[in-house]
Amino acid sequence: MSSDNKKVVIASGSRHSIPPVQESPGVPRIIYQLTEKDIEGFQFKIISKYNHALDDTSFDTKKYLHPKPSISTRFYERFLDITSYEWRKKKYGFAQPDRIVYYTALVKMAKKIDPDMVITFMHFELFRMLQEAIPKARHIFFFRSTDLEGRIGKENLEFLLRHSAGFLANTKAPIEELKTKYQNLDIPVETIYNSVPKVGLNLKEQKTIGSAFRKKFGLSATAFVLGYAGRFSEEKSLMKLFVVLKALKEEGVIVHLIIAGDIENEKTPNYEYYRDLMAFKATHLKEQVHLAGWVTHTELFHFYCALDVGVLLSKYREGNSMFLIEAMSYGVPVIATAVGGNKEIITSGINGVLLVPKKMESGLKEHIKNLYFESVKLSTMARNARSYISENHSKEKMIALFQNFLTNIYS
Repeated sequence: MSSDNKKVVIASGSRHSIPPVQESPGVPRIIYQLTEKDIEGFQFKIISKYNHALDDTSFDTKKYLHPKPSISTRFYERFLDITSYEWRKKKYGFAQPDRIVYYTALVKMAKKIDPDMVITFMHFELFRMLQEAIPKARHIFFFRSTDLEGRIGKENLEFLLRHSAGFLANTKAPIEELKTKYQNLDIPVETIYNSVPKVGLNLKEQKTIGSAFRKKFGLSATAFVLGYAGRFSEEKSLMKLFVVLKALKEEGVIVHLIIAGDIENEKTPNYEYYRDLMAFKATHLKEQVHLAGWVTHTELFHFYCALDVGVLLSKYREGNSMFLIEAMSYGVPVIATAVGGNKEIITSGINGVLLVPKKMESGLKEHIKNLYFESVKLSTMARNARSYISENHSKEKMIALFQNFLTNIYS
């Protein structure tokens, strides 16, 4: 490695390990894709949360670093537990003791590396800690949602712009927001979407895998099946979806729904909402809503192969959903609300369907019926979804954008 290479620390605010392990969500997998190979002129050091599963994993331990729990960090967390919420919030900008301990250890490790550049993936509080600890480095914030000012606040946004050498996002919306609010914006900005590997299955193989997955729930090859993967959150409008399925059933249109997810794996589970969903299911949709439980990423393709249509009904915001682009990569068009990053991926009626959130139930019912009865339209939309993701969301394309962005910082 040449001494002229810039040392780049990639700091993950997501409390998941990189390299990703079996249960890892999208963020660590995306960071790993972008950094698996060093880019010419740059040497990466990736710092992320330690996970015991890494002990049985082969990886470059000089490149992928993990602050490990120790006696001192355990005492520190216990100390934080007995301090007031208000004190922790004032000192750190957030209050979760385990997160404070992790970020503090991450910053300490980053300082030892003495990097030329620091790229912070989630969250702003970590960006601020790193900038204050390593002020001579060039700092980049990789924002992974929409509504930038709404998420981090105006004061933090202004701090970000004062101390940033560049800004990355996985949707266009926050970059357009920045350019609108700050017309003299003079730092490099880039949208680097999430990426998915090329599907290595032909249609016949997908159908065989999908049929096997359907049999787990007693579903035939001809059943019309919707799919959703994610949280049992009120923000995802699952009850509205259940109500629509009940209304269709009363009209004689039987539509099935497979849900991949487990409320016990959620960080902030809404058990009351979950109980309401399960009660509605038991009363009205006992034979139509099927719970697949937690499906690891390595097994998710079985789920995608079993679907006719995906649903993503976020009420307020959505970034660049991995569920959305992964489903589409398998030729599964998605009915989604026209919020956030969904609008950047779906061309309604071509490779999926966009719904106005305020008219969600009526629009959802209408479009499910249309796709249920119009198999030719569904097949065309499926082909378009697959080709769109293949052309626009390849790993190679996103790595090239990332490389150009880093090079531009020093040009």
